[in-house]
Amino acid sequence: MLRCKVSLWDSDEPIPRTDLLQGVGVRVGYTPDVLTDATAELTVALLLATARRIPEGVEEVKNGGWSSWKPLWLCGYGLSGSTVGVIGLGRIGNAAVDQQGYARFPLQGVILTSR
Repeated sequence: MLRCKVSLWDSDEPIPRTDLLQGVGVRVGYTPDVLTDATAELTVALLLATARRIPEGVEEVKNGGWSSWKPLWLCGYGLSGSTVGVIGLGRIGNAAVDQQGYARFPLQGVILTSR
């Protein structure tokens, strides 16, 4: 069962997470920088998988749709020469751009925005 509650918060300060979840039985934790690199790596991996149509290829293999070599079948697009956009330059966005993978491809450009 899903229950939703909407209320007005009249302050510039955010509502503490523990206050939001109090009495619901949900534990709250905050571990900054623990998964930053892992999340940035996963971001780049998902971009590559989507661009190269890997999930579609896996489904075709599972369903017997792949029969023989076809040079352009499910090739998708490469990142080389592409323009990549990153929305949000917090810890994860910066890690994805600076450290994790986009720098390894000769991109035409990277479009960045903080929000």
